[in-house]
Amino acid sequence: RMWSIWTEYTPVVGGWKGNVFYDAADENKSHNSLSTGIAIGTGGHVFYLFATNNSRLNPTQYLVGAPASADDRDAWRIAFCITRELH
Repeated sequence: RMWSIWTEYTPVVGGWKGNVFYDAADENKSHNSLSTGIAIGTGGHVFYLFATNNSRLNPTQYLVGAPASADDRDAWRIAFCITRELH
């Protein structure tokens, strides 16, 4: 049995800082993405429980930033994931 605690920070580095719909309005601006969570491995499965300010979990979406700032308490989401290792 293994476990880990992790944190991931993905800043919006430069260039376009609007949203994925190319809207330059301030309320639709992309923000830095922050996630933290735990992972528990049970031998065949890995269970993830994490919190993030980013609702865009597809790589083509989350790399452009989060839709809300990490400072906004209402922006945080709790998520759960299970993966299975096949041998």
